[in-house]
This record gives sequence, structure tokens and C-alpha cells, in this order.
Amino acid sequence: MSISETVRIHGLLACGGIPVLGARLKLYDATGLKDDGTLANHWDEFLFQMKNIDASKLYITIDHHCDGGIFHKVHFLIF
Repeated sequence: MSISETVRIHGLLACGGIPVLGARLKLYDATGLKDDGTLANHWDEFLFQMKNIDASKLYITIDHHCDGGIFHKVHFLIF
């Protein structure tokens, strides 16, 4: 199901009370990568805005290292 209107996906990141600044976020749909590098717009918040997205298979990957170690990849399915 493709949506031609502007879609907003807004969220808040948290990692045990430690700010997740500098996280790299990527948004995918059924056709592949839709947005790369959208970063937190205010502290731990993130926002994706786009048109022509397939709403049936959305997911976000987040690379972060809030513990000071290696990057962790997190996958979120959006329903």
C-alpha cells in the first residue's frame, strides 16, 4: 500500500537513561532504503518525513553506542 501524502514518523530514543545523541537512523520500506542519516532533531528525538512510501513493510535500523563500546544495530518494525 503506497501512500502519496507526507508521512511523519516521530519517536524518542533511550538507552538506560543515557542520551542517544549521534545515533544513525535508516528508514526502509518494501522497496528498500527510503532515508539515510536522519538524526535526532532535539536531544533524543528523531523525525522522518517523506512521500511515496510503502506502508506495508516499514522498519527502522538504529546504530548507536550509548555504552561507549561498539555500535549496536537495532531493528524496529512499524505497524
